Amino acid sequence: MHPYGPRKTLLAVGTLLAFMVLVGCSEEKGSAEKTGEEIDEAAEKLQDDAGEAAEAAGDAIEEAGDSVEDATDE
Repeated sequence: MHPYGPRKTLLAVGTLLAFMVLVGCSEEKGSAEKTGEEIDEAAEKLQDDAGEAAEAAGDAIEEAGDSVEDATDE
């Protein structure tokens, strides 16, 4: 039998669980979460930049094709 009795044990466990929930739900971001967000932002920027570069390359290829077509039509 526990020396403090079942009520005090349940009270202690309940208090501990409540404390753990409050600490786990804090609004502050930890360093790992901040780093993860920075990585996500960098990946999104890289993806956007790659898309823009691919679009520019496609435009350049299309213009070169048009120039070749115009030169062969003459």
